[in-house]
Amino acid sequence: MKKYLAVLVFAILLSQVALSADSTLYVTYTAADSSIRPGAETTVTFSLNNPSSTTDIDNIKVNFFTEDGLTVNPTDISIGGVGLLKTKDISVVVKADKDSDSSFGNLRAQFNYYSPNQKTLSVNVPIKIEKLPTLQLVGTTFDRMPGPGSTVQMNITLKNNGDGVAKDIQLELGESEVFVSETNDAFVKSLGSYVQTNVPFEITINPDAEIGVYNIPITITYLDENKGTSYTMEKTFGLKVSGQHQFIITKESQVTITPGGSGIVEVRISNSGNAPINYLSAGFGNELVYMGAIDSDDYETENFLFVSSGDIGWGAQDVNFTMNYRDSFDNLYEENYPVKVVVTDPFTNIIVIIVGFVVSLIVPVIGLIVIYKIYQRFFNKKKDHPSHHKGKKR
Repeated sequence: MKKYLAVLVFAILLSQVALSADSTLYVTYTAADSSIRPGAETTVTFSLNNPSSTTDIDNIKVNFFTEDGLTVNPTDISIGGVGLLKTKDISVVVKADKDSDSSFGNLRAQFNYYSPNQKTLSVNVPIKIEKLPTLQLVGTTFDRMPGPGSTVQMNITLKNNGDGVAKDIQLELGESEVFVSETNDAFVKSLGSYVQTNVPFEITINPDAEIGVYNIPITITYLDENKGTSYTMEKTFGLKVSGQHQFIITKESQVTITPGGSGIVEVRISNSGNAPINYLSAGFGNELVYMGAIDSDDYETENFLFVSSGDIGWGAQDVNFTMNYRDSFDNLYEENYPVKVVVTDPFTNIIVIIVGFVVSLIVPVIGLIVIYKIYQRFFNKKKDHPSHHKGKKR
């Protein structure tokens, strides 16, 4: 009996030694991203751990499998083994197909190893494929130039650069002293992937607004296509208040000018618009005179040299008066306006000269005659005065 008992104890001890010589691979994983977009990829890292202090894990081979919509690289990995109480990391790249829909895919890793007997372990890694909207404020357009006191329709252009539909889009303009709006918000029910739309606002520019560019804040909120995630954007866009330039060109005076001759023409430039002009040069032909700035509702008068070409007609002629200037945003303009210049024919000019000469002679003669008459009258009165005859004999 004692003999059988000793054999049984020995068998139990052998089995314990055999068990202690065995080990099981322990595997954990981490994904670099919680979800990936269609066409995007993420890295999955597996940590292989040997918890045994007595038995190595050897000849590890790993095969990777994916479901439709996912690909993995590499598809298999071989490593020598994992030592006692050691850990090794291996990584693969998982990519979603470009035409994938929002869904959950699955990456399966199958580990074959010896410890010391052959064993198999399967690990499943869920991969979330998610289509997401990404809104971008592309720009703004206006139905007319925004100027002080003007009412304009402003269109804000939104584009969805994401692969998912954006829903319940809310746009809200921030407060600004440069304009007022009947309503500061707008709503768009949905915007498809890679689609853009114009969102209209009607605004009135403050009549006292100065010319310049103003940064207007806008808040955009929207949901993804499943209405499970909310997004908020804080953006600014430029509102350019330009005003308008309007000019009244008036000829004040001129000297006599004949065909082929030249002379001075006095011109007044009035800026009747609501925007100033800067660096103004003006004149006839290439003879431009620098005048500087003219504020809104102001004017400048200058003398300009006009050179008449030989083939110009006689009488009142509309000739080009050129203006070069820059606005408040340093944009360069060149404009031409008609100015009526009187060109005198040579015959008429000769007559005018002769008449002038004759008049220049007649006026002094008439003056002398008038003086003589006055003198003669005064002398005769003095001669007839009683005091003139006092002391004379009769």
